[in-house]
Parts: sequence; C-alpha cells; structure tokens
Amino acid sequence: MTASQVQSPAFLQRRLQYLLLLRLLAVAAQLVALLLMAGLFGINLPWLPLVLILAGLLGYTGLAWQHARETNASSDAAIFRQLLVDIVALSALVYYSGGPANPFIALFLLPITFAAASLRPRHAWPLAGLAVLAYTLLMFFHRPVLAPHHGHGENFALHLWGMWYGFIISAALLVYFVGRIGHALRERDRQLAIARENALRADQLIALGTLATGTAHELGTPLSTMAVVVADMETDPVRNHDPETRDNLHCLREQIDRCKQVLARLASDAGQLQADTGQAQPVDDYLAGVVDEWRALRPGIELHSRWLGRRPAPRLLADRTLTQALLNVLNNAADADAGHIRLVACWSGERLLVRISDDGSGLPAAARARLGAEPYSSKAAGDGLGLGLFLARTTLQRFGGRLEIDDSTSGGARVDIDLPLRALLAE
Repeated sequence: MTASQVQSPAFLQRRLQYLLLLRLLAVAAQLVALLLMAGLFGINLPWLPLVLILAGLLGYTGLAWQHARETNASSDAAIFRQLLVDIVALSALVYYSGGPANPFIALFLLPITFAAASLRPRHAWPLAGLAVLAYTLLMFFHRPVLAPHHGHGENFALHLWGMWYGFIISAALLVYFVGRIGHALRERDRQLAIARENALRADQLIALGTLATGTAHELGTPLSTMAVVVADMETDPVRNHDPETRDNLHCLREQIDRCKQVLARLASDAGQLQADTGQAQPVDDYLAGVVDEWRALRPGIELHSRWLGRRPAPRLLADRTLTQALLNVLNNAADADAGHIRLVACWSGERLLVRISDDGSGLPAAARARLGAEPYSSKAAGDGLGLGLFLARTTLQRFGGRLEIDDSTSGGARVDIDLPLRALLAE
C-alpha cells in the first residue's frame, strides 16, 4: 500500500474542511481589500459583479461544507474540484479589479500550495497549469482600474510581466518541493502505521507463544495416559483379535507418538536460532521432507507435489517455524473438505514460489479477506482456533515473504507463497 492509499476517510474530510475554512478567510480578506480600495484610495470598482462572485463563492462553500458533513467522506477528486472553483472565482475577481496590477493576484499561489501539500502529483500539476493559464489570460484580458504611473508605462508593464514570470517559477517550485515534502510526510505516517500494526501482531504472537507453552505442558500428561491405555489394549487378546481393531490401535498409537514428538520438539526448539534448528539441505529435499511429514499427519488425503527449478537446487537452512507455516497451510487446505491437494514449488537462486490449491468448498469473499490477516476460523465453534494461516503469514513476513489467498480454478481455494531465499541460503 502506498502512502496516499492509507489515508483514512476522517483525514480526507478534515483536509476538505481546512480548505473550506481557508477559502472563507481568503474571501474575508478580499472583501476588506476591496472596501479599502474604494474607501481609502477612491478607486471606482464594479461592485455588482464583485459582490455576486463573492456571494456565489460563499454559498457554494456552505453547500460543500454541508455535503462533506452528510457524506462524512472526501477524496482527491473532491479537493481538486474545490481548488478549481477557487481558481475560477479568483480569476473572475481579479478580472474585475485590475487584472495583473491587482496585488491580490498572488493569491493564485494558495490553491497551488494546498494542492502540492495534500494531493498526488497527477492532481497538483494540472491544477498549477490551470492557475498559470488563468494568470496568463488575465495579462491580456481584464478590466483596468488603476492607470499606469505617468511616464513609467513601459517600466510598469515590464514589472507586471516580471511578476507573471516569477509566479510561474514559484508555482513550479511549490508543486515540486512542497509535493515532495508532503509525500515524505505521508510515507512517514504510512511507515508508522505499519510499525504499529507489526507491534500489535508481535504482542499477539507473544501471547500465543505463552499460551502454546502452557498448553504443551498440560498436554504431556493426557498423552502419556493415552499411550499407556493404547499399549494395554494392544496386548489385550480379547480386544486384539479383530484385524481392523489392531490396525486402528496401531494407527492411534502412531498418532500419539507423533503428538509427543511434536511437543518434545517444541520444547527443544524454543528460543534457539535458525542455525541451531535447521541443517543445510537442497530446497527440493526440504520440501519433500515437509510433504512426508504432512502425509504422516493426514494419511487419508491425497497430495500431489511437483518441483520446478534449476538443479542442483540451492541449499538452505530451514527454520522450524517455516516448516510449521507450510504445514499449517496444508492442514488448512485439508480441513476445507478437500479430497485432493496440489503443491507446486518453483525456485530460482533468489526466490521460492509455492502454490497450494485444493478442490474443497472454497471461501467466501469476507472469509478470504480475514484469513491470514487475523486469527479467524470459518469452522463451527470449537472445531478450530483460526490460528493456522495467521501464524503462517506472520512467519513468512518475518522472512520477507508474502502469503496470498484466492479462488482456485478447481473450485476450491489457492494459497500462493512468495519467499526470498537470501536469508535462508546456507552459503
């Protein structure tokens, strides 16, 4: 996301309100200046068109304020339209009050400055061009109210054209430099927002880690009890005479042993660094090991894997958390009523791309937007915690990778993983 795309509706509305307040101040200043020109200097002004322009601008400002309060939103296009109205109104006022000889012609810089500070360059530069065009037209078309000083007609005309040229330079510099400063400030705000989100996610992970540690400690006792009971059942000749029962008991014992191994690895891996938890191996061997480990966990689901990439494959030191992230994605696909899962991995010397797709029931748009971004489960209450994809995405982001969820062409869901390998390469 870019800096301008993360602006909240409340910020956009405040920006529009600031513009309307600035317009009211400018109108008040122009009205005072016109009164001084007529009363103090005795200049004859065309009051009817000037009053109509100011009244129309005030009425339009009131309507814009009311509309902003009712819709509670704004946009760059709305700001652009308001600034365009300011340029047109100011052009009309200057036209009836002396043209380029009117010192208030410098107010053309106000909408340019506001546009440069708050709008994208594609809006700010056209607005600056329109202001320059309006100034240029006023150099030739206006109603003069001040006569040139006697004997200084040419010098006064040169002065006016010099003001015009200075205005063009000022407008260009304002749009460029103020625009760059505004972009830098918005980018800083975007980075701060991302940092706050990462801090909140880190707090969630710390809480989950504490919860996982306590849960692992509590699960040790019931797993040991289950292992003893299954061992007794396997040696009981009364229960063990049926071949199907023997197979089921054997499968149950294997799953219990598997759970105990996972808890033991969790205890041994906690707090260790990547170099201590992994060993150098080619990418294809590592992925094949992940697939074999998952098949042992979910023996009843068909999984087809395919490796694409240059050989010999780059060797990496795989963090155990990365393995767990891939297992979480595969488990999520298996839980979606999928009978068939496809895993395709493609690697180069710098990146690893993994696509995991299933033929399950798919995901609604609302669930797809929340999955992975926060703890969320589309299962019935008590059937899932919604942590699998959330932890997987967080782990991949820690390595500089991305996880995206979309619909699969086979009717189910598809998860795309893009992972840079530079932080994992054994070299």
